[in-house]
Amino acid sequence: MKGNTPFYIVRGEFFRQNGNDIDTVEIYQEFRHAELIKARIKAFDLYNSYIDVLLESKGLRYENHPNTEQALKDFFSSTRTINSESTDIDVDMGKEIGIYFVDDNEIEYKSTEGKVFYKGEHLIHYIDNLYDDRKHIVFQNLMYESDYYHDNKLEMLDCLVKCDTSKLFERGDYQHILKTPIDFSNIDTQQYE
Repeated sequence: MKGNTPFYIVRGEFFRQNGNDIDTVEIYQEFRHAELIKARIKAFDLYNSYIDVLLESKGLRYENHPNTEQALKDFFSSTRTINSESTDIDVDMGKEIGIYFVDDNEIEYKSTEGKVFYKGEHLIHYIDNLYDDRKHIVFQNLMYESDYYHDNKLEMLDCLVKCDTSKLFERGDYQHILKTPIDFSNIDTQQYE
């Protein structure tokens, strides 16, 4: 695959167990396929397998995304801070598992550990320590991803869903996105404020 062939990335870092804020698990896997939707499905399969294992470790099963966020918060937050002269720094920022749609393969940054960040990364799903609510950004990225599929006449299988955005934006509307574990039509915005 060459040029700007789009693909998906699952990237993340989380604590291996509650109470141990030194031992972390890092994930980085790219999913490329001639049929882009199949790469997307494989990325979500890997994400879901990590979520299932983390839930199992607490004796739980997946019910919905908001419950999962609450149940797994310990894996993404140690509540530890580093004191600096002007403020406390949350050392847990960046602990998450995210799925990214990449439509520009140009490398923007490569860390000394080999982590690759591309210019055209669009976060389409994540779970984190509830540090920051990015669901509005994610929804916009999902609309962008859906438009990309539509504009390039790519197969979407049964992944296309219609969402009522009135709970997300002042001027609600119906939008088409590719489905994720978050039901944006039924999102409880109070829960994420």
